[in-house]
Amino acid sequence: MTLEVSLAPEAPRWLLGDEVKLRQILFNLLGNACKYTDAGGVSLVVESSPRGEDGVDLGFKVTDTGLGISDDFQAILFEEFTRQSLRDQDGRSSGLGLAITRRLCRLMGGDLAVVSRLGEGSCFTATIPFSLALAPARSALSTVKEPESADPVDLKANKPATSKPQVELLSETLAEVPSEKQSEVLSETQVKGLQGVGILVAEDGRVNQRMIELMLAKLGLKADFVADGQAAVERIEAGGIDLVFMDIQMPRLDGVSATRELRRRGFQGLYVIALTAYAFETQRQECQGAGMNDFLTKPVRLEDLAAALQRFRLRRGLGGLSRTRA
Repeated sequence: MTLEVSLAPEAPRWLLGDEVKLRQILFNLLGNACKYTDAGGVSLVVESSPRGEDGVDLGFKVTDTGLGISDDFQAILFEEFTRQSLRDQDGRSSGLGLAITRRLCRLMGGDLAVVSRLGEGSCFTATIPFSLALAPARSALSTVKEPESADPVDLKANKPATSKPQVELLSETLAEVPSEKQSEVLSETQVKGLQGVGILVAEDGRVNQRMIELMLAKLGLKADFVADGQAAVERIEAGGIDLVFMDIQMPRLDGVSATRELRRRGFQGLYVIALTAYAFETQRQECQGAGMNDFLTKPVRLEDLAAALQRFRLRRGLGGLSRTRA
């Protein structure tokens, strides 16, 4: 399987928009396409059309050769908490999260549409308006922005059109950060204090697994990986785990239920960081209520991962954390 990426040559390099929301939209669409495609490939094509004198409409088309979606299911595809029942039989996570993705598109003034045929694949198009922008000063590029701000987005900062194993390419692209920012992150988190920590990543998405593995490697850390909540509980029972990155939506046992089960079994000192594509306060409260210690929104950025590790390190230094039962 391959991932192909192409950007319209007429697309302006610098635009004004919400980079965080755009990353999450593309992460959700590409992640779903990879998850539901067993053979063939996935492509991302970015098209550009002018909008007035100082703007453009960009169409982000994510096409796959996967399962496809029936006409009946397309009618309810964007409803909250819709699940693709055809995938339940093989145990894969079925939550598509497309309602959230469409909501993000509309928050940016755009929309999300789908064309699909069962058994042949799907094409999701996120159409989003942007305003033209001048290239920012170098100092502005190195500043971490708030998600709500409208910041200059560099459309051509990533690799040109290419073909490569899709999990590897998408993981590498999403895990990349500028080298100067990487050095800053490494020094801020004092990674040396985390050597020897037992880390488990419970995540069913291959792209997410590989992306987190690459980020941890940049920080000089390694982790064990499992693909569902039940396997996470069993691995923690076996011992040697201090910190868990726990995806919320997983087959067999979801992350919230797995955390509740671990707390019930006496693992009160285990540090659990939730991983979710939905940054809503209601879900944060649910995670906190289940006994999770921290919360990261996917796609995870290296600086956010490093900051979460720093919070774990500080909490560990204050005591109260243990890899054994209370």
